[in-house]
Amino acid sequence: MKKFLSKVMLFLTISSTTLCALEIPNQQFNNDKLTLSGSTTPNQYISLSIEHENKRYFLDTIQADNNGNYSFNTTLPSNLIFDATITINGESEIFNINTNQTISPDEENNNNNNGSNPDEEKNHINVTFSVDKSSINQGYLIAPKVVETEAGSTVWDVLQAQLNAQNIDYSYNINPTFNSVYLESIDGLSEFDHGAGSGWLYFVNNTYPEYSSNLYTLKNGDRVGWQYTTNLGEDVGQNVYDEEFLNSSTSNSLLSINNETEITIEVDNDSSPSYITLTQEHSNLEQFNIYIDGYEPEVYLDLTSYFDLLPNILVKRENLQLEINHPNTLTTNKVIPLFNLLDESAQYFQLLEDNPITFSTEVTLTIIDGASSSIVWDANGINVSVPKFNSQEEALDIYALNDSSYSYIDDQNLVIKSPYLFNFSIITPTISTEIPFLDEDDISLWAKSDVLQATALGLVTGYDDNTFRPKTEVTRAEFVTILVRLLDLDNGSIIAHAPFSDVQSTNWFSSAVNIAYANNIVNGYGELFMPNKTITREEMAVMLNRALNLEEIEFSGEIEDFETISDWAKSDVLLTYAHSLINGMGDGFFPKENVTREMATVIALRAYNTIN
Repeated sequence: MKKFLSKVMLFLTISSTTLCALEIPNQQFNNDKLTLSGSTTPNQYISLSIEHENKRYFLDTIQADNNGNYSFNTTLPSNLIFDATITINGESEIFNINTNQTISPDEENNNNNNGSNPDEEKNHINVTFSVDKSSINQGYLIAPKVVETEAGSTVWDVLQAQLNAQNIDYSYNINPTFNSVYLESIDGLSEFDHGAGSGWLYFVNNTYPEYSSNLYTLKNGDRVGWQYTTNLGEDVGQNVYDEEFLNSSTSNSLLSINNETEITIEVDNDSSPSYITLTQEHSNLEQFNIYIDGYEPEVYLDLTSYFDLLPNILVKRENLQLEINHPNTLTTNKVIPLFNLLDESAQYFQLLEDNPITFSTEVTLTIIDGASSSIVWDANGINVSVPKFNSQEEALDIYALNDSSYSYIDDQNLVIKSPYLFNFSIITPTISTEIPFLDEDDISLWAKSDVLQATALGLVTGYDDNTFRPKTEVTRAEFVTILVRLLDLDNGSIIAHAPFSDVQSTNWFSSAVNIAYANNIVNGYGELFMPNKTITREEMAVMLNRALNLEEIEFSGEIEDFETISDWAKSDVLLTYAHSLINGMGDGFFPKENVTREMATVIALRAYNTIN
């Protein structure tokens, strides 16, 4: 039996579940170091932003551990009150952070101890530090001086400590995806103040490292400083950008578009990765178009330093298209891979690197000429089939959206609407699009495409008179046969005989029932299996969960008739519902309703896509 392991954030609510208000994390601030810690649901994603007077000092998204514990760590100026916002599972709470210096009892005891501590001395180093504005004829902001810092400190640690100690204002942005920090300004002197090539650089021992200052660990005796440049480092004796970077289409475009309202960037089909970045300098932007030629380069859209409502964004790459419409915001990871091809044979594409990407309103993904295809999300290791309909109107009429994904056919295209993005696979049948049944007009529009694919895959069959009979109700024996065929368990292996008095060796379904019993898919009703009894939706959910061995996942939403589900089926219904294998009808699940052939076929195909 296959087991599908992982955890994923899905967006359903159960009427029997009550969500508590967010707990404010514990605060600890000492020597300019801030620690915020708390607990939530295990493996949950938590976002934190910290601002003061409309300037952002910190932004990060992390994941709680297996026990639900989390901790944010950063450095902040002292004697200020900051506005902080913590966001968990789409819910936000605003609170204050007061950075008045506090001394712990242990520190107070140490201060009262007149003796020196040799171990403590070993934990500190001395470096020479400076901040220089000579390139604009303003001399040193901080003249070279020897400062003491903790062993293991980075260039960024020393800069923050010195600026905070002298109450010098500065601003920066953090990119959690690449674990990097970008210095925007010191003492009111900002990037671009003296031209497109102006900004702050750091050096260590007369060299200019080409990676983030928070990644450079200092050692005793180092000379470290920050210099303001007006021409990409040439005026301080260093060209920090190589010619290839300066000539790239992405870099040139972004340097010259600050006042534009519409921008189009074209990325050529070469092997070099491209990072397209929007910052607050592009706040006038209304329409942002990105056209990518081929699947050779890795392309990423970095929105980490963009804090306003997003402009209209259109991404086109071969037959794939992503539309993010204004107004919209990202509530989680802000770096979006743009249809990077991870597996050509499986048509498996990348839309996230790490955390799920969640938007405040739904976005649109389009597969050009993909009307016969379907989409399967790779939701952190769990395959989730996106329900498919023949039109958006049909989807809105039939499908209980509940902030989930759905897809529909628009002319020759497949359109997916979703408030979140995962990596995904395109499933395209290599079969005829003609329904091979005389009663095709009786098949509901929402089921036709799936009936076609499931028939071609051999998951279901028609009758001898070339009909499908979509409205005919399915018996327990028939659904078990579909599951055994779906899981490829009917392979001639030796199986135990099921202890059901109403299943005889001469029955056409006996082999499937015996296999299902041996694999713990069915238990029956005491000594009876009731093979000819019509299967209900809750019975189908139980068999489906046992067959696929679905992993527990965290979800929230509302099922109005949840209490009408039999106790022995509730957990199975919730899991199949959360994994988008069985959807509700309107706001209810209707657990006692009988299952029709077309309904069972659609669910069998979703299960097949989940496995494969």
